[in-house]
Amino acid sequence: MRGLTPSAHANSSTTLSEAGSVTSLTDSLPDEWLVYGIYDFTDVLASAFEGPAAASPGADVMRGLMASQSLRGAMALTVDGDRVSLPMTSDVPTGAFTVTNADRGLADEVPGDALYYAEGGNVGESLSTLVRTLKEALATMPEGAGQLDMAEGALGGNLEELVEWIGDVATVGGFDGEQPWGGAIIVPTDMESARRTMDRLESLAGLTTLDPSIGITVDQRDVGGVEITSLTWHDPNASTEPSEAMPLAPPEVVIEWAVTDDRVLLGVGDRFVERALGQDAAGSLAETAGYSDAVADLGGSSNAGVTWVDLRGLRLAVETTLGAMDPSGMEMYETEVLPWLEPLDRFVSVVRVDGDVLHTDAVLLVD
Repeated sequence: MRGLTPSAHANSSTTLSEAGSVTSLTDSLPDEWLVYGIYDFTDVLASAFEGPAAASPGADVMRGLMASQSLRGAMALTVDGDRVSLPMTSDVPTGAFTVTNADRGLADEVPGDALYYAEGGNVGESLSTLVRTLKEALATMPEGAGQLDMAEGALGGNLEELVEWIGDVATVGGFDGEQPWGGAIIVPTDMESARRTMDRLESLAGLTTLDPSIGITVDQRDVGGVEITSLTWHDPNASTEPSEAMPLAPPEVVIEWAVTDDRVLLGVGDRFVERALGQDAAGSLAETAGYSDAVADLGGSSNAGVTWVDLRGLRLAVETTLGAMDPSGMEMYETEVLPWLEPLDRFVSVVRVDGDVLHTDAVLLVD
């Protein structure tokens, strides 16, 4: 389907498809599509900051922040064989939110049985900009400055210092047949700042152990010459039986981290950090066909960001967990829900910079 050309202005003969300001965004979209759309929120945002809104706390900060963002774009929904695709284009973000193409190689460090994976760069600069924005807005509120000073005093430094050393980041999650696991691999831009931040967090965690009623313990173990710190919170009031109101609520939460010569590893649960430290590239996610083929189809590993989800594996993990808890409750699921989910295989989204245009190719793969 093609050819819809709504007017750019009601009294103009120039159609939207002919407007020079959007052709750079629409030229790379497919000619055949089911749904097609163009948006431009530049004037909408400008209007939002006029009048009373201009005097609101943090308005100037937010105006400057959003000025660096992409406020216009185009998209098209297509179906072809085993895939539903949503290619999107927008202006490349600028300032602290700038993105660049790179082959980060982080999928080589992730376990091959991962069910979710996402990576991107320039994370620390983006986060620190957001933190500074929030701090400036908070400082304009009653008692906000005092609360901010208290928080930074407890952490031993400015809030933005906690994140500005972060460079490339990969987040990952999976299920090992017994429990879910997840974590992050961070490539610091400044290793000394990274170590200093993690030392501060470890010291803060150690203070919480002084009150046993909180239920927090902190332990260390050595894995291949790298120290893993494990913070465990155990609910002092937890019952040995799962709550009927919250059957999936864990009586215990574990957070782990480790700092190597060039990485900071964070983990939720006690399964990720140790596995990542010993991960061989040959058995990594990067060598898994379901991941590598999907990314290659969308242009390859040099990109501005990737999101990948093994939908089939995720479904099987949920079925295993819920089936073990309530086998009888699976009957309705298998007849009413499962037929709709079984065709879903994988989802992958790859973002790439091409000149002044940011391309996002999002694909749902089905059987």
